[in-house]
Amino acid sequence: MLSQIKMDGTPWENVGKFIKGYYNIAGEGNEVMKQMMACRLKYYDEYYFNETRPMFHMLHDQIASLTGAGQDSQKLTWRILFFCQGRQYNLFAGPPDIDISTWRSEQIEHTMGYIDYLLNYEKTIPRIY
Repeated sequence: MLSQIKMDGTPWENVGKFIKGYYNIAGEGNEVMKQMMACRLKYYDEYYFNETRPMFHMLHDQIASLTGAGQDSQKLTWRILFFCQGRQYNLFAGPPDIDISTWRSEQIEHTMGYIDYLLNYEKTIPRIY
């Protein structure tokens, strides 16, 4: 469970622990998680999008510690959570014989790279729209 993660490192290390814990949950009880994700596609769950959830706070507190001036830590936290959710949907929509251990390692690496991009590079790219 994510609530059992000890956030006792640097903010960056703690984000890594959170992401690892998030993806570890994806492989546990795969069929149950698959059904929960399918349910979210059919029915709106207000709690899932609520910033009072402990999961949101765990990640947001660390992201807020890492953000620079002019960065919206709430918006970044949602972007990260939605990115992770998309990765999970890809897992459940993909082939059933996927090696979950390899998948987890790849997702952690991709997600941490995405977070690094959000924190350090995206703000420097001029918007053309």
